[in-house]
Amino acid sequence: MERARVIPLRSPAPAVIVRIGHGERSAPLVYDRQRGTVALPPGLIRELGLVPGQEVHVVARDGGHRFVIGPLVGLWVSPAAIRDWSTSVRVLVEETRAAGAIPLVFDLDGAERREGRIAGWVERDGEPGRAILPLPDVIYNRAT
Repeated sequence: MERARVIPLRSPAPAVIVRIGHGERSAPLVYDRQRGTVALPPGLIRELGLVPGQEVHVVARDGGHRFVIGPLVGLWVSPAAIRDWSTSVRVLVEETRAAGAIPLVFDLDGAERREGRIAGWVERDGEPGRAILPLPDVIYNRAT
């Protein structure tokens, strides 16, 4: 597992299988190990709440036909913390990003285990934005 800086994909690229948390999807991706970058479509960057230049962990598999990006970290907080997008939530998001992970803030009502996803929030341009992402690799309980 290596860390790579996220950059917007600027030209066509072949679609590969991308694993994020406990989900997989097909998406164009260019991983440049020499430069330490992973180029993703701008829409996917926004959906995941990533910041261009942010580092994430990347694992290439099957000769570069499959990639694992993450980890996706679920930050379980109280509904009040989400409503206020409190300083503590912002710090958790920043620290998760600094560790090379993808933060997803949620409360228990957003967990949809049978569907394999969580409806929560990611930070986009400093503000919370709704997101429905796969079940995370790990959940950090800050609600109780």
